[in-house]
Amino acid sequence: MSAKLSLGGSIWCYLRECTAPDTIYARFDDDICYVADDAIANWRRCREANVVPFLVLGNIVNNAVCSHSHQQAGLIPTSWGTVENECMDAIGWKSSVFARRLHYQFLSDIERGEQARWQDVAIETDGMSRFSINAISWFGRDLSELAELKIDEIDEEPFLTEEVPARLGRPNVVCSGALFGHYAYYTQRKYL
Repeated sequence: MSAKLSLGGSIWCYLRECTAPDTIYARFDDDICYVADDAIANWRRCREANVVPFLVLGNIVNNAVCSHSHQQAGLIPTSWGTVENECMDAIGWKSSVFARRLHYQFLSDIERGEQARWQDVAIETDGMSRFSINAISWFGRDLSELAELKIDEIDEEPFLTEEVPARLGRPNVVCSGALFGHYAYYTQRKYL
């Protein structure tokens, strides 16, 4: 591996080893700060039942696309700003004040035993638009078929969430029952 590789490039190189045909792989960002007790089991069942999607993504608290659906379901007040269904939305991806409020709201719901209301939300995505890859799963056989595994640097997020699903005609899906909390994007970290 070249010393000039970016973090994204380094992660991409790691994925080269995740190609055993009958293995389900899961990758988490290093700042996943909450994992629901049933998240992994729900995610595995969803992945096994959904072999067509290229990726099965987690339902992530503090992920702009997920926040859009959470807001549409009434879990996030619109008075905090309207979150659009876009990966790098100005509120859901960039706003540190929004992230702080979101974490406190989510923690409050967990303390009241109401985490299920976050898991009951269908996450709105066409499966071929950019999605922050805070928690992703794939079958090794699907990744092994990509010629790009030989390339040292790939911007993995748009590649895995836009390019590959469109090219293969295999839109990604979100497993609502696989509930995770994501601490912060670099745009939110200093304030948090």
